[in-house]
Amino acid sequence: MRKTYRILSALGLAGGMLYAGAAVAPTPTRHDTGSGTTSCNTDPPAGSSDAGTMTWSPTNLWPPNGKLVPVTITFAPSSEDSAEKNFLTVGTITSSDGSATIADDNGATAGNMSLVSGTRALSSFTFKTSGTRTITATDAASVLTASTSAGVIVNAGPATRLTIQTQPSATATVGVVFATQPVVRIEDQFGNLRGGDSSTVITATRGTGTSALQGTTTATASGGVASFASLSYAVVETITIAFSSPALSGTTSSNVVVGPGAFAKLQLLVPGETAAPGTANGKTGTPLTQTAGTSFNVTVNAVDANWNLVNTNDTAAIASSDLNASLPATAGLTGGTHSFTKSPEEGTPDAT
Repeated sequence: MRKTYRILSALGLAGGMLYAGAAVAPTPTRHDTGSGTTSCNTDPPAGSSDAGTMTWSPTNLWPPNGKLVPVTITFAPSSEDSAEKNFLTVGTITSSDGSATIADDNGATAGNMSLVSGTRALSSFTFKTSGTRTITATDAASVLTASTSAGVIVNAGPATRLTIQTQPSATATVGVVFATQPVVRIEDQFGNLRGGDSSTVITATRGTGTSALQGTTTATASGGVASFASLSYAVVETITIAFSSPALSGTTSSNVVVGPGAFAKLQLLVPGETAAPGTANGKTGTPLTQTAGTSFNVTVNAVDANWNLVNTNDTAAIASSDLNASLPATAGLTGGTHSFTKSPEEGTPDAT
């Protein structure tokens, strides 16, 4: 009489749930099932007495405190004669989790293992991707029918890092809210979203660059995702945005090229003053004392509302409260700027 075989498993987890990174040790065993299992239509390999099918049978073995511990897959024993039990075959464990870590116990292929006396434990199996995942046992000789477990719910592990789901705008205008605001994810070490996190606060700061990020620079996660809404920048330069939260590894955005706004006003710089875009007065320093009758240079810049240089060729003229001053001729700006030479008359105070 032709006998049939199957492989049984007991998958240890609570309510079918695991955490990404929890270890699993599958132990395939070949067992006689009697007459209740559908037989394969192929002949068994040399040295075997028959072929059969594989099935899975999950049980609940997860500790009540949810502590991450190894979860073992074992195969339910059933009666068989010694010749059948001692049959040696090669089994392979695979998973719908393409990132799972599966041990190579035969030195050839991940998940491969030779059954000894009808059984053997795979030394290590670890889920890495959250969601509903399965494990499949396959007979490498293609004699037994492959068997796939019921779906295992794998939850994300503890939060460890921030990543960027949506990058901020690649280009922006000073003082204008970025058209595309950044969105930041909270993930475990394997890149799984911490969907249950609606409390973590994430802070955005200027990374590369010279000035401070403007707008609301904190955002609270909702479903593991924090969305910013009003970030902007006031200086013409290329910047990055750094995102951080206590106890988590931070992340930095790609470049944001910030350009000037519209031409709004002229800026006058005398010796001792330096342009400072993005500040309240647009410049720093104190004008140096000048000597009557001695020429000195003044610079005129075309700027936007935040004192950033604007590329324009408008014409500028110099005036002075010193009615006796020698004033330079009206001149056109080049690239939004021009340096004028002014000479106050001897004995007369000058204020430009």
